Amino acid sequence: MKFPNPRWTFNSAWRRAIFVTLPALILLVDFVFFPILLETYRPAETADITDLLAHKVQRLGNYKGHQVSLSIDDLSQPQFLNYLKEKRNGLVVSVFNDKTAPFAKGALLRAVMQKLKELSPHDYRKLVDRLQKTDGITPGEVISFPLNLPGDKYAEFPLDFLFILVFEYGHVKEDQLTTGIKSVFAAARQESMSNLILPCLGINSESRDSTKFDGFFKSVFAALSASDGPLNVYLSLYAQWPTFVLEEAVAGLNGSWGTIPTESSQTTSLYRHDLRLTLLFLIVCVFVSSFFARLTIVNFLLITLGFAASGIAANKAIDFFAQGYPSTFRSVLQILVLLILALGFPFIVNLSLQKVFTNEGDGEHG
Repeated sequence: MKFPNPRWTFNSAWRRAIFVTLPALILLVDFVFFPILLETYRPAETADITDLLAHKVQRLGNYKGHQVSLSIDDLSQPQFLNYLKEKRNGLVVSVFNDKTAPFAKGALLRAVMQKLKELSPHDYRKLVDRLQKTDGITPGEVISFPLNLPGDKYAEFPLDFLFILVFEYGHVKEDQLTTGIKSVFAAARQESMSNLILPCLGINSESRDSTKFDGFFKSVFAALSASDGPLNVYLSLYAQWPTFVLEEAVAGLNGSWGTIPTESSQTTSLYRHDLRLTLLFLIVCVFVSSFFARLTIVNFLLITLGFAASGIAANKAIDFFAQGYPSTFRSVLQILVLLILALGFPFIVNLSLQKVFTNEGDGEHG
């Protein structure tokens, strides 16, 4: 496709506006399905026990595309999880495998089973049967168990899935916890969860050691990845814990959460930055190209495919040359390269290596 000299008359204002709007609409749809701007965003405020007790939920910020909040919950209360305004909700519970008997149930799972026995006997019986089948289940695995509560009971127990994390009987090591939580996030993504309630697994509530909470929360943040579907993750504290335990839990969380901006290499990156930056500069590219070519569906597709291929190649090259540099450097370089590609696309497509190696005397006869 050869671009002629720039002319305003190639396209009417309406035609130009329609085709320029198309990549903008794709970008808007992406924001609708993934309504997150920054991969990691941590406000200056830290979790506060007084505010948490008053409001039950405290938003912390975004990490790797996931919204992270702190909540305080009590399964025995009628307001349990009433802050969840949509479905596709999952709760993480734990069991312990001692290899010689059925799973040993944690306190939370026992409370969940009692609740199901009251509200949904069918789910209760199925869960009892499932927990008796221990063959082939090893520590670190996750059992995804769907719930089907009657419609008139759902508000009292607004959960659609239980994610049962299997631990080895005894002390839960930090590396085992990280691996197990990674499996939980993978299972939640597979089941298309919107909200995941994650209690402090493997922690003795009688402990006054905030480093245990700190280790748990570090395991959670280490397990999260930007490739997971965006989740609203609620780090859940038990409302019946003594005040000093809640204070230690909040202190442990603040200690882990406060290190994220210095540890994360993606602190300032846009969420889905490669795709979104490419779409953003495609808008510029289509606008510039509209002065060099008549915009038709075929031409628009050729311009889009050409720019997208150039953008993908440029991003790969930037990743190669920017190794070892801060993520901010990569982001700035990516923006500059995509801007040059967008503004110069009509001229870049006319470049040919053949012209470089053409002799000046070609075509002359002596």
